[in-house]
Amino acid sequence: IGFVGSTIGFVGSIVIAVLVAKKTTKDEIRKVQSKFVEKLYEKRMELYPSLWQISDEIYGPRKKHKPPEEIIKRNQGECLDKLRKWKRNSGGYMFLSEERALKAFQYLDHCLSRKPEKENEYSGVQLEKIENARIDFCKALKEDIGIFDLAEKEIKKIAK
Repeated sequence: IGFVGSTIGFVGSIVIAVLVAKKTTKDEIRKVQSKFVEKLYEKRMELYPSLWQISDEIYGPRKKHKPPEEIIKRNQGECLDKLRKWKRNSGGYMFLSEERALKAFQYLDHCLSRKPEKENEYSGVQLEKIENARIDFCKALKEDIGIFDLAEKEIKKIAK
């Protein structure tokens, strides 16, 4: 009886030790994940304003007398270069959320890299795709950092 009792006690203490170790490991994993998410958020807050600024430059300073296709044609190559440079120099893909921001970035890159359909003139469809890609990209960036309801004016203040 003494041997059986001590064996049960020994096995019981091993089970308890394993359960405690599992809980401790899960808690440690949660702490590491939480720190990672916090650092990722901080890095996004540092890097994303420059992306908003680049996306605003696609249309440049909006003037009523210049048609949008003229502005886009003038700025699209420069903005495409800036987006790609940001991706290379900032670790780009590492900071963009995979499901939204990364796909939106890639689609904006795709739209900006297309040549005008008619000689030197963008078609209405192309202009619409570029603008929709730009808007979707900005929304995806906002989602990444949890900004949904701020006015555009506030976003631009952050970008400066």
